[in-house]
Amino acid sequence: MTKLQLAVITIGQAPREDVLPSIYNHFPQEAILHIGVLDGLSAAAIEELAPTSVHHEVLTSRLKNGMGVKLAKNKIAPLLQNKIDFAEAQGCQLIYLLCTGSFTNLKTKKSLLIEPDGIITAFLQKINGGNYSLGVLLPLPEQQNDIAQKYQKIPRVVYFSLSPYEKITEEKVAAARNYFEQAGCSLVILDCMGYSQEIKKKIFGDSQVLALLANELIISVLKSMTV
Repeated sequence: MTKLQLAVITIGQAPREDVLPSIYNHFPQEAILHIGVLDGLSAAAIEELAPTSVHHEVLTSRLKNGMGVKLAKNKIAPLLQNKIDFAEAQGCQLIYLLCTGSFTNLKTKKSLLIEPDGIITAFLQKINGGNYSLGVLLPLPEQQNDIAQKYQKIPRVVYFSLSPYEKITEEKVAAARNYFEQAGCSLVILDCMGYSQEIKKKIFGDSQVLALLANELIISVLKSMTV
């Protein structure tokens, strides 16, 4: 049996059936430990983690039933650290945070913690030295101000919201594609781990705009670190 080496931590509930196929393309199922920050919590407890102030940074993730959930980052950060500690105690060498949100002070003792936010931002800033037109597809419009902080070093950035946790109609697909095309974007980052290859193809399959899935980028990094 393969030694457990990779923990995948979602800020929603595990397992994430929407992203598992892309992970299983590169890692055997028995080598992965799935953990959700909201695992085992009642509906009332999850509701307590929702943003209640305009000052709360909003994150969104997926519940087991497929529904989306809004969470206040400051409320879930302590719970997330507990899950990281648990994953490390299980002997996981790599701990993959399945979220593009930015957290501070997360830590491990020995395991390698992969936080996508910094990796994605650094990668995009290095393309053309940041001198290009970047589009950002994000789940919720109220996330734009916080997400924009990540891309300050790229002068030309536009944003469009489309949640991967709601029904994606042809009208929404067309609106997103037309928006980024008309904005003259050279590249669009799908800035949420909930976006799938299917969503990417629906929006950009017949477009000249290049598109990058956040989860595909991170999985390629993880794969290069393993044998």
